[in-house]
Amino acid sequence: MPTQDWQEIEMNHKLLAAFAAMILVISFFGIAFAENGDSTTSKAPQADALKEKYQERIDNAKEAFIKAQEKFDKVKEDFNIAKDKWIQAKKVWDSNKSDTNKFFTHAKNYLLKSTEKMQNHLELSKTRVLSMKNISEADLNDLIEKYDLTIAELDAIIVKINAATDKNDLAAIAEEIKNVWMNAKNLAKRNAGLIVSANVAKLIDNTSNVIAKIEAKAIEFDNNGLDMTATFEKIAQAKAYIVSAQDQLDIAINNFQNVNGLETDANFMSEGKAAIREAHSNLKKAHESAKLAIQEMVKAKKAAGISDAPEDSNARTDENNGVNA
Repeated sequence: MPTQDWQEIEMNHKLLAAFAAMILVISFFGIAFAENGDSTTSKAPQADALKEKYQERIDNAKEAFIKAQEKFDKVKEDFNIAKDKWIQAKKVWDSNKSDTNKFFTHAKNYLLKSTEKMQNHLELSKTRVLSMKNISEADLNDLIEKYDLTIAELDAIIVKINAATDKNDLAAIAEEIKNVWMNAKNLAKRNAGLIVSANVAKLIDNTSNVIAKIEAKAIEFDNNGLDMTATFEKIAQAKAYIVSAQDQLDIAINNFQNVNGLETDANFMSEGKAAIREAHSNLKKAHESAKLAIQEMVKAKKAAGISDAPEDSNARTDENNGVNA
């Protein structure tokens, strides 16, 4: 994955850290949220089933990765041996053109091992895709299908290599391999973009849920006579930033999905990354507005003479959960 893509992912981690900090602030209101009837009990069985299904996929992917890595290492070793033999045969051929059969045999084997190496590289990459977090089933299935199609293309090429009888056959096959490999690299670019997009989508979802909880509490306080004007203003700002972040994410995904091996790919990747950066920016602003909403809520509570301190029993519960309330 290119350096810029890693930088995008690093930015995601920073956003996650910011989000975690916001959760700590919101923990002051955690008990009140629970009292507000925001229970996930009814969703637990479904959530547990999804979590179990996800964990099973991850476990299977890890096991498949280990096997694929072992196979790739062996194939890579065979490739290096075939490459060395071909280089030596080519040197002899270049000097006197004396042993055509030997040169052809080594060239054919080198092409075969190169193709097998590409194929196993794709198999290895596919296991990484299967272990991706925060990606929808539809996007996951789409990526896996494309990997399988490319691997199948290389299967067909291997059959052609084994059937090749002269250097002209090998030259034509080499051109086919080049085209397949270019498509594989485009798939890797598209994959990198979708990984980043999936992480941003998760951040948007998490932040939206937190904002919804803050808003629900603000409405409750408002109904009890507290002045929530400033709080609602900050909540509105946060929600607007979330909408903007989602819009930019949609633009990014659309660009990444358009990567297909044409000369326009560079533009699609550039515009996709730019949209991701803009989504990051809007998420950070949403985080800040949400924290400011909480601060305004605290001010309103203090103005009304309501303490932020939880009752002793609740404080003990928070302490047991590792939260310093």
